[in-house]
Amino acid sequence: MASASLDTRFKDELQHVDQWFSYLNEAERTATVYSLLQHSNQVQIRFFITVLQQMGKKDPVGSLLSPAHPEKSDMQAQLAGAMAKAELEKEIWSTWWRWQ
Repeated sequence: MASASLDTRFKDELQHVDQWFSYLNEAERTATVYSLLQHSNQVQIRFFITVLQQMGKKDPVGSLLSPAHPEKSDMQAQLAGAMAKAELEKEIWSTWWRWQ
């Protein structure tokens, strides 16, 4: 990330993507993020999870995910299931593309 942040061309392109993303509606943003995750490796996925967890701590809704709430384990299980499904779909698509 450090080398990418020093590249001015990359900074310009990232700013353009950020501006484009800001014009999308919520459903389009969700689809875009899902698509990005489909093309991410395990390190990038872990990075996203870490960032989302940190963002969740700042979000008032994040208090619902605190250990004091039993729904936390259900939400964590759903997230883990969704991530496992996304990884499986990614592997299936990767295998399919190799056969083409």
